[in-house]
Amino acid sequence: SGDFLISTFKQAEQRGVDLRDAIRGSDHSQSAVQVCVLNMVLNGDGKGNIKQEDSLELIDNEANNYHVVLCNPPFGVRILERRPSVLRKFALGRKWGFNGVHIEPGDEVLSKQEVGILFAELCVRQAAPGGRIGIILPNGYLGNTSPRYATLREWLLRHTRLVGVVAFPRFTFKKSGADVSASAVILEKRRTPLANSADSEDYPFYAGILESVGWSVSDKKA
Repeated sequence: SGDFLISTFKQAEQRGVDLRDAIRGSDHSQSAVQVCVLNMVLNGDGKGNIKQEDSLELIDNEANNYHVVLCNPPFGVRILERRPSVLRKFALGRKWGFNGVHIEPGDEVLSKQEVGILFAELCVRQAAPGGRIGIILPNGYLGNTSPRYATLREWLLRHTRLVGVVAFPRFTFKKSGADVSASAVILEKRRTPLANSADSEDYPFYAGILESVGWSVSDKKA
């Protein structure tokens, strides 16, 4: 519904900056775009820089283009991308293997991949070097030891520095019908990717837990 974007230009307004011409948004759903445009207009935007488009299919069109990328991607083991034409555009849409030194994406395209994993790569690739990414990710992406999630974390740490992770209480997103434990992950895109995440320099990052989200997350009602 565009709440990330509305919050962005309202924060800028408080600092005397007009970002309305600089904000862009996209969604694959026509109804979501219509709701977002209306929400933006009602909250003082009025520029209508919201597009209906398939961001995964158009990933190469806006690479390295944004200072800040904000995303709440669709995620879940049942929300899958199966199009080979899209999967082959992503490092995380390919099968990874050991090249004798470290693991790397190979030429073999996966038969399917979770859409949320692809969006994590998309956000990093659309951010300009030195830019920042704010993305909501399920905690399974951050801690699950299975190969697909370990590969996601390896790719992210090669291409970004972790700025912070803030965990939400369970049921935070139950208003949207999602029963999932998730966190906000803030990343800074590296100007030069690492060959291996183990090559990273030491640096501090923030880790926090949000105790209250402003409504009850413990009962059956939203």
